[in-house]
Amino acid sequence: MTSRRTFLGLAGAAGAAALAGCSSDPEVDPALGPPATPDAEDEITFGIWDKAQEPAMLEIVDAFHEHFPRIGVSISTTAFGPYFERLRIQAQGDDLPDVFWINGPNFELYASHGISQDLSELEGFDPANYPPNLVELYTYDGTPYAVPKDFDTIALWFNRDLLHRAGVDEPAGDWSWDEYRDASEAVTRALGSEQIWGNPGGVANQAMIYPLIMQAGGYVLSEDKTRSGYGEPAAIEAFRFLDGMIRDGIAPDVRYTAENQPKDLFSNGRAALYLSGNWEATLLQDSPVRERWGSRR
Repeated sequence: MTSRRTFLGLAGAAGAAALAGCSSDPEVDPALGPPATPDAEDEITFGIWDKAQEPAMLEIVDAFHEHFPRIGVSISTTAFGPYFERLRIQAQGDDLPDVFWINGPNFELYASHGISQDLSELEGFDPANYPPNLVELYTYDGTPYAVPKDFDTIALWFNRDLLHRAGVDEPAGDWSWDEYRDASEAVTRALGSEQIWGNPGGVANQAMIYPLIMQAGGYVLSEDKTRSGYGEPAAIEAFRFLDGMIRDGIAPDVRYTAENQPKDLFSNGRAALYLSGNWEATLLQDSPVRERWGSRR
């Protein structure tokens, strides 16, 4: 299953290959300026929202420095919750990072106000190298304003030990909704006295709600972006599926998960199944029960 993508947005007049000012060369985009040369000296600010991805971003910076050793890159990491509020404040003060991450729900706000850089002529960026729907998502009025960073892949993590103790086979491929529910119920019924759940609950939109709605044949936002799909039959089916497990005691309710995060229940060996995305893989690998895990996309 796949879900919403995260992108590396380029704002202002800075970028890995676009650091200099305007040029009189008619072949050079005056907004982007000419490509930086190996001896160029400058500073770039880089805004991201995930501490777990900092090591990977630093590797990218190291690779960049192999070509541009005199261009400094300063990474600023803000937690996802306040990230976009901070971004808006920075935009209002004309103090945005030169390079920053952006996502689909927030993209048009910056593109529509002329804050993001038109990347149509950015050297080395060919939209044909990326999935068309990703390019379209970050295109405004026919103009691309972002270079793809990655796209999120949703997977099912499972605790082999807990499944085996409950007499449940490991998922060998795609599970249906009923198979997921049956496995969750089997674990909860067998091990619930130990405060162990099959499904740790939660209402994560990106990892649970959106994929379920689309699997049911629905949509989150209409093609013309004028209607929410949350009131459509497919969305109601998805919510009823999750709500049904809570009502039947197979999964904890929101009062419980407010203090016991589903990720923590799984990583501490108190839940057998966990739906999440690749963005949590680095965090989950440090779990004390890591050796008992498997995963299926």
